[in-house]
Amino acid sequence: MSGLEALGIACNIMQVISFAHETIGFCKATYEGQSLNLYSEQSVASLSAISAQLQTRYQGVKSKTAQERELENVARKCNVAARALEEEVMFLTHQQAAGSLKRTLRIMLKIIWRKRRLERLEKSLRNHQQTMESHLLARVCTQSDAVEIQQREGFKKLGEDVQYFVSQYSAGHTKVADLVKMELISVKTQIAKESLRSEASVKGHISGEVTTAERAITAHVTKETNEIVERVAQVATESDMQASAKEQRDRLLQSLRYPAMNERKNDLANSYEGTFRWIFADGKDTNSTYDEDDPSDSNSNTSEISSIATSDSISEDDWNDFEDTPWDNFNDWLKSDSKIYWISGKPGSGKSTLMKYLLESPSTKAGLEIWNADPVILSHFFWKPGSNIQKNIKGFLCSILHQCFSFSMQVLDLVLATSKSLLLKDSVTDWSLKELKEVCLAVLRSYPSPLCIFLDGLDEVCEADGPLPILNMVDDIRMIPNVKICVASRPEPLLKSALSRHQHLRLQDLTENDMRKYSTAQIQPYIDTHRISPEFGSTTIDTLIYKAEGVFLWLQLAIRGLKRGIEYGDTNDELKQRLQDLPSELSDLYSDMWTRINGDSKIYREAAARYFNLLIASEAVGSWGDAFGYGPTLFHIMAATETKVQDSFINERTITDPETLWRLCEKTRHAVHVRCAGLLEIAQSRLEELSATLPSTKVWNPTYKRLIPHGTTVVQFIHRTAYDFMIDTEEGCRIRSHDPSDQGTLHVQLIKGNLVFAKVFQQPISYDFQVILDYLSSSIALSPLTTIHHLLRTVWDWYDGEYYKPSVIAWTERNIKLRPNFLTVAAKYPALQSFILSSIAESPNPPALAAEIARNINYVACLRRPHIVNLTQGLLYWSNSICSKGICYLTTQTSLFPFLTPLGSLLYQIFHEKRMFLADADISGRLLQTFIEANPDLDEHIPLLIDLNLPHASFRSLELLDDFTERFDLSEYNEHSGSISEYVLIDSTVAFLIKAFCEYCCELATVRVAKYSVAFFEDLKTRIENWNGLNSSPLRIKLVIIQMDSWDDEDITETRRFRPTTDVATEPLLSLVSQYLKKDSFLLAQIRKEFGNIRREICSKSAKFEEVYKTAREILAEERCGYCFVDENGHPISGGSNSDNDTNRGSNKGSPFEDHFYERPVDATNPSMPGGYETSFDELERYATEPYSDDDAWL
Repeated sequence: MSGLEALGIACNIMQVISFAHETIGFCKATYEGQSLNLYSEQSVASLSAISAQLQTRYQGVKSKTAQERELENVARKCNVAARALEEEVMFLTHQQAAGSLKRTLRIMLKIIWRKRRLERLEKSLRNHQQTMESHLLARVCTQSDAVEIQQREGFKKLGEDVQYFVSQYSAGHTKVADLVKMELISVKTQIAKESLRSEASVKGHISGEVTTAERAITAHVTKETNEIVERVAQVATESDMQASAKEQRDRLLQSLRYPAMNERKNDLANSYEGTFRWIFADGKDTNSTYDEDDPSDSNSNTSEISSIATSDSISEDDWNDFEDTPWDNFNDWLKSDSKIYWISGKPGSGKSTLMKYLLESPSTKAGLEIWNADPVILSHFFWKPGSNIQKNIKGFLCSILHQCFSFSMQVLDLVLATSKSLLLKDSVTDWSLKELKEVCLAVLRSYPSPLCIFLDGLDEVCEADGPLPILNMVDDIRMIPNVKICVASRPEPLLKSALSRHQHLRLQDLTENDMRKYSTAQIQPYIDTHRISPEFGSTTIDTLIYKAEGVFLWLQLAIRGLKRGIEYGDTNDELKQRLQDLPSELSDLYSDMWTRINGDSKIYREAAARYFNLLIASEAVGSWGDAFGYGPTLFHIMAATETKVQDSFINERTITDPETLWRLCEKTRHAVHVRCAGLLEIAQSRLEELSATLPSTKVWNPTYKRLIPHGTTVVQFIHRTAYDFMIDTEEGCRIRSHDPSDQGTLHVQLIKGNLVFAKVFQQPISYDFQVILDYLSSSIALSPLTTIHHLLRTVWDWYDGEYYKPSVIAWTERNIKLRPNFLTVAAKYPALQSFILSSIAESPNPPALAAEIARNINYVACLRRPHIVNLTQGLLYWSNSICSKGICYLTTQTSLFPFLTPLGSLLYQIFHEKRMFLADADISGRLLQTFIEANPDLDEHIPLLIDLNLPHASFRSLELLDDFTERFDLSEYNEHSGSISEYVLIDSTVAFLIKAFCEYCCELATVRVAKYSVAFFEDLKTRIENWNGLNSSPLRIKLVIIQMDSWDDEDITETRRFRPTTDVATEPLLSLVSQYLKKDSFLLAQIRKEFGNIRREICSKSAKFEEVYKTAREILAEERCGYCFVDENGHPISGGSNSDNDTNRGSNKGSPFEDHFYERPVDATNPSMPGGYETSFDELERYATEPYSDDDAWL
């Protein structure tokens, strides 16, 4: 730091102090009843501008000497004071503008607190002024230095304020009044001009971010979301939820809850007793008697407010340590209107532990009560080593929404009442990120209580999301009234750039006393027992704190090693040497811990490295976990490393006795503790989440019950820094290299461990089926194909034996499970395509199996995966499968199921998820083209239910509607004050729906930039129009359905169904619906109007409509229109099947058809299949391996 730089900083400090004193005077006067005038507002603007200039100056230089560091420290403290004063003036200005200052001043608690804060700030500024005037300025730059600077050639180019300051200082003046008084007016004029320029700059540099955020909000918050917010208030006065209210609530809450949602927070250790109390320091108040563990309870309002207002008791010494620190007072932030507080800190400094402490401390709620009455506290902890959803923004939004709804069932009910599409959500996978963001922001805006969100680990957001999206999300939240947010992260450059302008603290600068308390508590027992001397203990504590440099984790690990030395009987000299040898960096400490434990044993190094590599490999695709998503468990690690156990369960299909498994688990536990040098730990339990589940936990064999604790304890890295050390540092990679296993071997071992786990533990501690398929799919490129195919067949057997649970399960009336074929579930994985097609070829009846798979593929999940086109071509290789109807597992109903061909199933999904298919219209069109080329039945009937009650008419599932069968009185229909819903059930054909989708795509391309070929869809439409022998009536209205929530009885939803007696009765409505299917929702208002005419006909008991008393699905099944009845075993029965398929009943194990048709042979090596089917593997392989590419016509 040069002398000129030092004087520039000193000049800014003096100016900040001067303007700050004036601002404090204005604030005091305002509290006495005066108003802020133009001069006071200019002074505050000057303070803000000079403060910003000061921050730029001291951050742009490097302090070398102790005096320079002291000057920089004073500058930081002055900046903190300036920010606090800006917030105070902002509060006063807002209250005056709102005409509510008088009301605010009546709240004695708030005015007392704010006056006390002003007094603290004033005292702090006087101390800084005295420091500068008495000695610091002279130490940093002497008067002779100032004279020399004055004589330099470039002196006249300096700002007027700096020139005046240097001139006065060189003349011997050191008081603020002498250094800045004479140029206050000129400075204010200059600052006012600079403020105008700065304002434009800020708008371009900082406020530009706000503008961008506002635009982003406008772009993201769709018309649907705005109507959710508007209708929440409208529906607030309506009746409570209907009969299924509780089920609907539980269903929506379940769709937001994901495994391990609270794992990170619950895993965090509680803060050491007596630490972090400084965070609530409210001032030097030795009379404060508040104890957070025992808040006083008084009938007096005054004493009650007093007990809330004061924070944890802070001793005189404690306050002296923190009274003048360069950080923004957190307790002040809780009570103020400031929106964001940033807790930054080094890795391992205790940020997450502090966040947990703040969440659990009553002082947090007490401070927020002063800000706003009855606040609700929400929280989320990102966790980089965890599963994908634990470290992405989707998980954060699910968590916040789940908490919002859990704290206020009224909000949940109102959202459900105003957005019926949410009724269809079953799991996290049903939500898109866009949907979650829109609903979350809408809920936060309309929430009835003020909200404070604690968000930990911004630096731990996954790379796929990155820091910018989460910063934008924080900015969106910041702009919502009555919501404030406290965030914590490492000071990474992008995060620091965005958050340092808000109130903040650096944790490693503030925890020295906490570290001393902790160190003393750990060392003192050895002093008391005379194992070390008091002098040595004191020196040891000082050394530990000095070397820790604010990193609490380093201190814990170092003390653990030191205590081990004391227990082993090391002498003082040996302990001193141990202290001297302790590296000060965490990564070096991890390396030292490893060397001390495993330095001399090759076999131990290899075993430990295998554990490290397994844990890291387990994060490559997703989280291996038990029913709650945690993992890998201790049992899983044991099963992944014990080859004899794998052979017994997988190859020999026998079981290992429970005693042996228990001993092997304990052996693994011991090895992890002893060989992994403390870098791994075994989390014993998560009591909050497991307590409700453990009593119902089951094992397949009752003798395995003793193993349940091993299946619910998790092996994990001790801290994220240990995980980073192993994957990011050269030493960590060297340690892991002691295990010779490649990635393919590690994946295979994890998969085998998963298979053993699933064979021991029943639900709810069975692994998610999708996880094992994720791993198998990702392992194909890493392991021999024969190995992966062998494991896939084993997983298939486990699936058929119900050791794995799919995401969709249907039930018959006798509670017989109907599950999709294993190959159907595997169809969404491109890497498994070859296995699927070869397995079909090896089956006894390839056409029947191919048709079942094609009917039940979840095409929505396969969009943006071009392999689905090639796979579909492979499935349609057997020509007669295209027209084969069968059950589609699109629902979970008991006696009626969709009964469609593969093409019918695709179209059913297209119109239920039209927006999804339009987003990937190229894949959708290629799929339709593939089916058309296979000569399908274009006259097949497809039923669609149109919901007219949402802002955009959409297609709904009949299952939800048919659940309600009560009937209301038609005479009440027009005057009924309850909630009314209206639907139209149409009977369409395959040909009509293909043409409608093509026209829809072409229509959309005229108003949007299309990423697909319009000519392609026009050609597709023409091919359908020229098809011979098509049905002349491609579209009919089957039913009009009216549903009403009973006003008198909140537990009843009543439904009535009416069928037109002639086609003429519904011609106008049919014409509008036909156009609507081919266009966007511009015709929706006309459709609703025409439905009103039909409603009046029905109410007048016109002969044009007759009431039917069966459910919609029963009517469709009787008329063979896309539905069928199934018997108690799940087999199609008359009225719902067709003659083509009656002879094709067959399935693999677990399917509703006869076993012998689809069952895989034990030895599937012969390409010549039973039943007369010959398959050319060369031709079949073309479908499995041919890359997806667009030809010129398609483009």
